[in-house]
Amino acid sequence: MYFGSVKFFKHLIVAVLLIMLILPPLFAAIFAMRYARISGQLEELDGKLSNQMTLLQQRVDYAVNEKINSLDKSINLQLEKLNKELDSSMESRNADLQKRIKAYIGYELEDLREELNNSISREYAALFKQLKDYGGAQKVGAQTVSNP
Repeated sequence: MYFGSVKFFKHLIVAVLLIMLILPPLFAAIFAMRYARISGQLEELDGKLSNQMTLLQQRVDYAVNEKINSLDKSINLQLEKLNKELDSSMESRNADLQKRIKAYIGYELEDLREELNNSISREYAALFKQLKDYGGAQKVGAQTVSNP
């Protein structure tokens, strides 16, 4: 009878000891590989996020500069117009022209705010989606790590 013999228990002890010696380094290697893969993905996503933030800042700067230049040009045109009309009737038209210039600048600034908000919202949504996708991938990775 092999099941209750000393030889059986000797083989059982040897098998348990081998399992105790082999499984921890094996699991350590598996988890090290997973950690390296996830760490690499995290660095890659961090780089992409940094690039996206840089691109977003460049786009915002460009849009602001374009609007400032546009406002400068339109303000210069309005000022030339104002000088011509002031020459003809300085007192009667002064208040009217000032109101028109302020309204024009207000509309331009409102358009600028709206465009910037739209641009930032689109970029924010894209970044949020990337982060959400990354968060979902990280959860799947965490589940596979906890349930090998």
